[in-house]
Amino acid sequence: MTHNNTSSTADLPAEPAHVFLRGGIRVERELYAAVRLQVEADLHLLAPGGVRFARELCGGPFWRQLDRRDRPMAGRCLAHLVATGRVDLEFAQRRPSYPLQYRRKARAA
Repeated sequence: MTHNNTSSTADLPAEPAHVFLRGGIRVERELYAAVRLQVEADLHLLAPGGVRFARELCGGPFWRQLDRRDRPMAGRCLAHLVATGRVDLEFAQRRPSYPLQYRRKARAA
């Protein structure tokens, strides 16, 4: 059997279509990325120590376009982004109560 040793990006496996969150919950990569982009776009407007809900951090227009099934999933995406340190936020409550609130991390002196 002869192997073709030429390589191209077409030969690489496609990026997985899903991200696995805590508890084995599977979310579409597209929604996960969209939540991250929305939060990062306006995060600089939130003062360090400022507290917001996911719907506020994602912005009204984005949040309203989500259906009833996707809104809780978007909240789970944000919780995962925070828990894994991918955004400059932390959980505002010591014990989870829903909906979760997030606090912008204080800047290091």
